[in-house]
Amino acid sequence: MDVDAERAQFGDDRGVARAVVQAAEDGATMVSMSLAGENRSPLLDDTNDSFIQQGGVVIAAAGNDGSARQLSPAADPKVIAVTGTDQNGE
Repeated sequence: MDVDAERAQFGDDRGVARAVVQAAEDGATMVSMSLAGENRSPLLDDTNDSFIQQGGVVIAAAGNDGSARQLSPAADPKVIAVTGTDQNGE
């Protein structure tokens, strides 16, 4: 199942949260988010928490610039953070 928040006009925090809820309602057990931002979203945090409490797994981009800064939603300790860099840390 594929729920594309951006193509479905869900491009802000509310839209991404709606997409997570829709995925859960459709029976998804895993959500992968290829997005990251400097600011935490309480709405998205709560939605992810609810999804995880229902047995789901949330995976999110942590950024690919080699920095140690924590981006949301991957900064949440309950979310699996994924990143990538080359051999030079870039």
